[in-house]
Amino acid sequence: MARADLYARFEALDRKLVAAGFPPTSEWWRAQIARFLRSGRWQLVARVGRRGGKSSTLCRLAVLLAMQDWPIPPGDVGFVLFISARLEDANARLVTIEAILRALRIPFRRRDTTLELEGRPIAFRVIPATIAAASGPTTIAVVADEVAKWRDHDTGANPAEEVLAAVRPTMATMARHGARMVLSSSPFGPNDAHARAFDLGETDEQIVAFAETWIANPTLTEAETHKLEPDAKKWAREYAAIPSASVSAAFETEDVAACFRAQPAGVVKGEPVLVVDPSSGRGDAFTWAIVRWALRLRAGVPVMWRAWIDGVPYDRPHEGGGTPSWAFVAGDPRNAQLYSPVMPRANDAAVEDAVAVVEEIGGVDQKFDAGAGRAVYDAAARDAKRWGCRRAYGDQREMLSAHAEFHRRSIAYEAITWTAESKRVAVELVRRWMADRRLVLPAHDKLRAQLLAFESRILPSGYETYAGRRGSHDDYAALVLTAAMAENEGFLPRSPHRSGPARGVVAGYDRF
Repeated sequence: MARADLYARFEALDRKLVAAGFPPTSEWWRAQIARFLRSGRWQLVARVGRRGGKSSTLCRLAVLLAMQDWPIPPGDVGFVLFISARLEDANARLVTIEAILRALRIPFRRRDTTLELEGRPIAFRVIPATIAAASGPTTIAVVADEVAKWRDHDTGANPAEEVLAAVRPTMATMARHGARMVLSSSPFGPNDAHARAFDLGETDEQIVAFAETWIANPTLTEAETHKLEPDAKKWAREYAAIPSASVSAAFETEDVAACFRAQPAGVVKGEPVLVVDPSSGRGDAFTWAIVRWALRLRAGVPVMWRAWIDGVPYDRPHEGGGTPSWAFVAGDPRNAQLYSPVMPRANDAAVEDAVAVVEEIGGVDQKFDAGAGRAVYDAAARDAKRWGCRRAYGDQREMLSAHAEFHRRSIAYEAITWTAESKRVAVELVRRWMADRRLVLPAHDKLRAQLLAFESRILPSGYETYAGRRGSHDDYAALVLTAAMAENEGFLPRSPHRSGPARGVVAGYDRF
């Protein structure tokens, strides 16, 4: 079939889908599909902002290609493959394909992650972005979805180079008959496989296409995308389709500066916890901080408070409106614990606003022998007890010694495992706290300097790392990240999460 006729078929397919209630393909996407189908080149590399209509448009293209005449040998099947970072994402493409086939009245059968066309040796299959899944079947078309965001579960690196190398040989026998591949993604960094393919530009083998979200999908405006992503750096990457620099500041200077301010007045404070960054005995510091939530209650809304005397709780009502939340109850202070408000969640009408407050920061910059180490734990425990902390949290480094030393000082210690993923989630949460002005820090020159020097590095593998600027320390900045990890694990008492704590997930922090 002539190339012009192939695009004419795409236009006819699109009209039928619009008549069936589907949205029309945007003008920008129609132009790119026309260029691709008429070019005779086998690969399209599309860099398009999030929600730019990539998946819906490429599903239509996939159906068009599947319905052409393919010289599939008897007993074989020609596959249209959709490859996504996760199988759940790929399955969403299968749902779209099903809807298109039904609208076009094309009979098919579904078998797990495969749709088989009835009466034709053609099938659609969705697979995760792994080398094993990409190897094997005869392939007539490949749609690689969000290639720049693929991640290996174990290493965190982007496996696109290897996955695409594994899938290309499956197209070999169909290449001369018009087999095609689409590499589609919003960008991430400048060095991943999708970025390198895009930077090659137009060649004898491929065409490239670029569009911001609002150009590819004019049903969204640029202003609306800013509302969807208020973080300027992430907005530029996700919606304006501008790759992040390989090295950049993890936190905005203005946002860091805004954290160092006076605490809000008229708030009720939750139970404090101690977060620590223990030293390994080398040149790094042993640091700690007192962290808790501060909540502003709506005046006149009754809130229940709880106190304990000798381990026996009792409750009494209290009116919101700014009364301090912590005071010794009657009786012997050695046996009495502090008032601890039983606070409602953020969706409760009693809470008006909330901020995460770091009350105090401590640290010792020295190398430790056994005696010095005990003195440092003594200092951290003294601060913890002065603020009423009963629990401490830190990373898995020096976990056994930290657990034993704090236990001797009547403080329960729990380690939070730092991984590449948990660190990424923590950085994202701290960014959100900063952008929403939900983080209050005490004056501390070293902490300020380390937050400003904290960097995001995108490696050639696509793996993103966070650390202090080379040659510098991040012992104090690590306290803020540990606090965010503790929040994500549900360890910060009286959290204003809308839906309660969720391990490993950044919960919503909308203004109340």
